[in-house]
Amino acid sequence: QLLYSQGDTTPFLAPAAGEASRKLSRLVREGLMPELYLAMEEVRRKKGPVTGKSIAFQTQGARKRVELSIHPFPGAPQGEEQYLIAFERLRTETAARRGAKPPPGLDGRAGLLAELESTKALLQ
Repeated sequence: QLLYSQGDTTPFLAPAAGEASRKLSRLVREGLMPELYLAMEEVRRKKGPVTGKSIAFQTQGARKRVELSIHPFPGAPQGEEQYLIAFERLRTETAARRGAKPPPGLDGRAGLLAELESTKALLQ
């Protein structure tokens, strides 16, 4: 279940038509779900974060790239698994050749990890 989102998630998440759902598998863009599922299984298996996983996926007729990081959320209620999932849009090879800059406001993993730490402090 999606509990909270921040920023523009439309390149990665899109609600399906029909009854509203917070179920992650119904929200993640179709080309991204297999890799996201594999990364979440890796987090469960090693009981630790998976960071910097570069994924290429096809959605809406366009090829996109994203860096995926998944961290187990230590403040989860007993018996529940919760994760911080961060999607960081990567420049396409074409944009990189043109010298395009990433969109402003994307401070990457450092900002998300700082936010995770402040959230942990609030929950304690």
